[in-house]
Amino acid sequence: YHVFATARNPSKVSPSLSSAANVTVLKLDVLSTESIAAAVESVKSQTGGGLDVLVNNSGGGYTLPALDVSIDESKKLFELNFWAPLTMLQAFAPLLIKTKGCIVNNSSVNAIAPMPLMSECQILFIAIF
Repeated sequence: YHVFATARNPSKVSPSLSSAANVTVLKLDVLSTESIAAAVESVKSQTGGGLDVLVNNSGGGYTLPALDVSIDESKKLFELNFWAPLTMLQAFAPLLIKTKGCIVNNSSVNAIAPMPLMSECQILFIAIF
């Protein structure tokens, strides 16, 4: 396989990964539709239009009592943990369909095993689970 590793800041990617023969590092911010579109075009041009596997691995969270959580920060977290994977799925769907590829969404056990002070994260991971 050839791997397209992505990062918001590609210069922070480990040199051992970025120099591997079967790895191409791409800049990608999953919260930016322009960045996602650029990544799709890059993958498309380097593969002839196909993709075997899409791994949605970005995400975030924080540990706070529900009464102390900022609604604006929770909305940003929802954007990252729920909408970004859906946006990635839709953007890369034509490439995945061409190869009958698959999607892997990394989530959290918090969806089924709630942890203290993480109620917002539980809701997010249930939504994507």
